[in-house]
Parts: sequence; C-alpha cells; structure tokens
Amino acid sequence: MWEVKSELEALSLEVLDPEAYHLVNRELTTLNYEHQELFNMISGQVMECLVNADIDVRDVKPAPENIYTVYQDLRAGYKSYKEIDRTMRLVVLVDDPIACYTALGHLHQLWRAVPNRFDDYISVRRDNLYQSLHTTVLHDSGAHIKIRLRTVEMDEVAQVGVLARWLYAGTPQWSRGIAEPLDLFFETINESINNAEPYGLVDSVRGVVQDVFSEQIRVYTPRGEAIELPHGATAIDFAYNIHTELGNEVQQAYVNDMLYPLNRPLRNGGSGADCP
Repeated sequence: MWEVKSELEALSLEVLDPEAYHLVNRELTTLNYEHQELFNMISGQVMECLVNADIDVRDVKPAPENIYTVYQDLRAGYKSYKEIDRTMRLVVLVDDPIACYTALGHLHQLWRAVPNRFDDYISVRRDNLYQSLHTTVLHDSGAHIKIRLRTVEMDEVAQVGVLARWLYAGTPQWSRGIAEPLDLFFETINESINNAEPYGLVDSVRGVVQDVFSEQIRVYTPRGEAIELPHGATAIDFAYNIHTELGNEVQQAYVNDMLYPLNRPLRNGGSGADCP
C-alpha cells in the first residue's frame, strides 16, 4: 500500500505543516522538471536496449521521491533540501519475472552497475508482498540512476498492495503465488488483533500497524532463509521471530560467524545469524 500511504502522508503534512509541505513540493517539482530531459533520453535508451534484446517492455516511467520522505530526511538532520538524495529514479515494467533478470543483465552491460547497490526482492519477496529488482547504474552522463525492474502485476501490488483485493474484486488480479501469501498476511493481522486482551486492543492494533508500515530489514538464518524484522531489531528479536523458547533462552548470537552483541541493532543482509 506504499502509494496510498505516501499520498495520505503528503495530505496530512499539508494540513499539519503547510509551510514545510509547500517548500518540499516546490523543490520536488523543480527537480522533476530538471530531470525531464535526462529522463526522456534514458528511457529511450532503455527501450531501445531491451527491445533490441527481444524483451517485451510494457513501460518505462519515472518514480520521483514522495514529499513526506523528503520531509523526514530534512528533520533527520540534513541542513537543506540540496543535501537530499537527488538521484533520478525510474521503473521498468516487463512481461514476466524471468524478463526482469534478463533486462537487468542487458542494462548492466549498457551501463556499469554501482557496487553494493543491488537488491533482489523477486526471489526473496518482502513480507508485504512487494517484489522488484533494485539496481543503481552509472549513466554515460555521469549521473547515478536508480532503476526498479518489475512486472505489471508486481507494480500494481507495489502501488495499492492489499487494497487491490477490493479495488479489483471479481477479477483475477493475482496469481496463486501472490494470493496465498496475501491470505496468510490477513490471517496474521486478524490473529494478532483477536488474541489481544480487550483492555490492550488499541495497543495491539497500533503494534500491528507499526509492524506492517515500519521500515524493514532482512537478515538470513544459517540455512539462507530470509527473516524480515523492523528497523532497529536486535538478535533477541531475531530469536523470538524464530521461536518463543529460543528467544527466552538466547545467551549469545553470531552474525557472519562472528560473536555479535545481543543489544546491537542488526543490519540489512547479515548472513548466518545464529542464536545458540
């Protein structure tokens, strides 16, 4: 529900802090105007590259930063808007998941990939059903370009998420592979709310909402299984996610085969997390 969330945040900011809203909105509008010529050139190059490779490209569209995210960055300590990440972002829509990987390979041949800026959310789908390939490339112009590759179906899920269940009622919006985890998603939320004590219902609902919408990190078990945790989670949170008894008894943790403090927040991509 990222697009819905972003729209609601922007509307709320406009009411609560109109001066900040109009400042950020004006700067983003200017940035989008500045990016237009470069976007037209890059999108044409992407289309030409992928079409020549016999890849069915459905669309190439800009993905500008949302107002509230920029506002949060400013509040987090940036001195001015000019210090905010101004990297161009675009989304490439293709026919099927395999085409996403094929297109990625061709684009990395066209422009050099920026190291350590790649994420695969297709093979390891996020718990909120989001799927996409994320990469950053160095364009011939010298600009860094953030590219998201996904299918049309993945893009619809990214925009409206679980709302598509009602917006497209009666239509085969998702494949079984998407529908099954969606049903599990609802069951988890219902179970969390139904198991709450009446006097703690508000806190329980708030906790579920925070879990769903908070920034997530992904860490891996020694067997390579991905675990999604809220930003700031520790090895103890990881242990409880595996099993309550493990959380109750954990005494030490290892990350990447090295002893790791139990009270230190975990970071994205840590592999081999183990809690004996």
